[in-house]
Amino acid sequence: MRPVHPHTLLGLISGFLLCIFATFAACVLPAHALSVPTEVIPLLNELHKQGVEVRVDNAQACSRPVWGSYNSPKGTIDICTKGTGQWGSQQTATLRHESHHAAQDCAGRVRGNGWLVPLHQTEDDLMEFIEQSGLSEQTIERIVEVYGEAGASEMTIVLEIETFATERSMTADQVAGELQTWCRAE
Repeated sequence: MRPVHPHTLLGLISGFLLCIFATFAACVLPAHALSVPTEVIPLLNELHKQGVEVRVDNAQACSRPVWGSYNSPKGTIDICTKGTGQWGSQQTATLRHESHHAAQDCAGRVRGNGWLVPLHQTEDDLMEFIEQSGLSEQTIERIVEVYGEAGASEMTIVLEIETFATERSMTADQVAGELQTWCRAE
């Protein structure tokens, strides 16, 4: 057997990984798939495994002034680039945020029924998590104000506070772990 030159081996491995990523991206992201950071790929894979479709720059979902949304009945997460066509730190944070909503949906017993519940199921546990996340009192007040003015229920506001704390303090891998814990693959 001939020895393989290190550059050839590296090229083969790189090509193999590119092929795997290209296959994955075709399944989850739209045809005009962006270059996403490697740190979010395990989370995207877990969402796909759970039957949640991630869409980027969906015209209807991104026509509102939001960075993203989770639609429980449709099983979709929309990530908006606001016309840049680029995946940056805001999109990564938004993916963590919306993926946490998917985990909250699973915790509500059946993903897709629109019944989301906090993952931190006691008030003390939730308060400790929010405090440890570093979410400021000012940010919490802003969440309460914005969602309250939009007519959100008290439960929706609690869900959003937990989710903003998650977005701020958890990695994509940790959020993927939440999905594995709370959801059953469909």
